[in-house]
Amino acid sequence: MSLPLFPFLNVFSALAFLLYGFGCVFTEGMKGEFERFGLSRMRVFVGVTQILGAAALLAGFAFPWIGLAGAAGLALQMLAGLGVRIRIGDGVTASLQACVFLLVNLGLTLAYFPRL
Repeated sequence: MSLPLFPFLNVFSALAFLLYGFGCVFTEGMKGEFERFGLSRMRVFVGVTQILGAAALLAGFAFPWIGLAGAAGLALQMLAGLGVRIRIGDGVTASLQACVFLLVNLGLTLAYFPRL
């Protein structure tokens, strides 16, 4: 039995951003990463918006317009994250996560439109 792709990717992205968002807000390791990015003052904001985006993806099952907003916001955030990785000279491997989640959330954004 195969799981439909949309709900799987929606939950996968939501769980990933919940974990990463809480990590941004509460862990010491992420402080160092954001210093390396040159964005230490943005760390908590990024974490909170990732948590909100994840919650919006989950709410999107009942309210598709909220899921659409969450997916679009997370896609934009990953586009910015990919830009930061390129700006600081990170290689392909380090940039892959941002690229994958950009594509996943871009796909979710497009998949939400017929559900409105």
